Amino acid sequence: MAQFRSLVLVALLTFSGVVVDAHGPGDDGYVGLRDNYYKSSCKDAEKVIKKAVQAELAKNLKHAAGVLRMHFHDCFVEGCDASVLLDGPDTEKTALVNEKLAGYEVIDAAKAAVEEICPGVVSCADILAYAARDSTVELNGTAWAVQGGRKDGTVSLASRAEAELPPPEFEKEFGKAMRAMGRVGVKTEGQIRTNCSAVNA
Repeated sequence: MAQFRSLVLVALLTFSGVVVDAHGPGDDGYVGLRDNYYKSSCKDAEKVIKKAVQAELAKNLKHAAGVLRMHFHDCFVEGCDASVLLDGPDTEKTALVNEKLAGYEVIDAAKAAVEEICPGVVSCADILAYAARDSTVELNGTAWAVQGGRKDGTVSLASRAEAELPPPEFEKEFGKAMRAMGRVGVKTEGQIRTNCSAVNA
């Protein structure tokens, strides 16, 4: 079971690192992600987000895994655009496959904290990406550089989440999940492939 959890984490981190481009309105449909994205517009954004994430996780460390999972679910449907955070009927948040997502309060706290210093500057999509990294570190995982520049989505459909996310029976359907990741550009070779007989078959 521990090996499976490690493989899932590797898959999540691999997926997180593969999503290097964001699409959004206002820039001819394309926005490149880059290091230190908020350097001039909100230089302390990542520090403030990290502090808020740490404070929330000190209350309930179980939400750390929830935030990482939420980021994975967000990126799998229409890219990393925070559409999983949108409220309303028939949104991704209401999809059966997302019913057990946890950690919304962590993202809310991070958003509130960064809005205090830089209102309207940092996208929710970037907050979720930074929070996923910071949550992993709180679980004694390895940190990684997160580029900024994601644009927030305005469309969120439960039907897309149901169609595009791996099923809740992820362990039983690991091979299916790897194929699904391949359809959205995730490389299933290398570390994942060498350690998972279900994928090597």
